[in-house]
Amino acid sequence: MPISPSTNNAGQERRKHPRIEKHFIITVYDIDKKDADHCISQLKNISRGGLCFSSSFPLEIGTRLQTMIKTPYMGQAINIVTKVVNSKEKVPNVIYDIRVQIEQADPVAEEILQKIEKSFLQSQGNY
Repeated sequence: MPISPSTNNAGQERRKHPRIEKHFIITVYDIDKKDADHCISQLKNISRGGLCFSSSFPLEIGTRLQTMIKTPYMGQAINIVTKVVNSKEKVPNVIYDIRVQIEQADPVAEEILQKIEKSFLQSQGNY
C-alpha cells in the first residue's frame, strides 16, 4: 500500500508517522454529545498519529470523537479518542473527508497501530 508524506509550506516533512492507505471499518461519534449521531465509514488512510475517513455529514474542527476501528489484527475493535483537524466537503452536502488526530490510545490500541505501521513499512521495504 502506498505511503504518503505530508509537507508544510516550506516543504519540510511535518508528519511524525507514515500515512498508510488502508480501508478498515470505523465507527465514530461526538464524545461530548449525549445523543450524537454515529458515523460508520471506511478509513481512507491511517497512521499512528491520525486518520482520514469519509462522512455523510461535516464535523467541526476541534470536535472530539470516540473512534472505533475494526482491523484484521484483532478480533475486537480498537477504541481511541480523536480530534477533528480538518473537514473538507468532497461532494456538496453529501460526502465530507474528515481528518483526525489521535489524542488518546490505550496500550492495546497503540500496539495494534504499531503493528499496522510495521507491517506496511516491511511490505514497502522501508523497515
